[in-house]
Amino acid sequence: MNQDNYNWLDDWKEQAKYLAELYQARRYQETKAIMAEQSDLFLDRLFRLNDQEWSKDKSLEEINLLTDKPINCHERLDYVKSNLEQYHAFIQLDALYDELAKLAAKLAILKQRKKSAE
Repeated sequence: MNQDNYNWLDDWKEQAKYLAELYQARRYQETKAIMAEQSDLFLDRLFRLNDQEWSKDKSLEEINLLTDKPINCHERLDYVKSNLEQYHAFIQLDALYDELAKLAAKLAILKQRKKSAE
């Protein structure tokens, strides 16, 4: 992963803060578009982490074919996408982003170790 890919976590944290404010103010309709966009961005980052391209044409079930992914990612993301206005979907997406960040860091370390061993 290059430095570019680490900016996505800062972007998510900024959006998550704003989303939390919207949920707290009970402005659920305003969360829908942001949650849809952020869940799509999550998918893009997840597929990129696996050196694959993602498009909106792909089924969520294709997540199951990925090697590196958070546990139960398909089911959890399906829940998020089906409940964009719900606070629990936001909590789930936040957890997925957290797990993706840890996974990205782990893979970067493994890649660096492999490079050092060569």
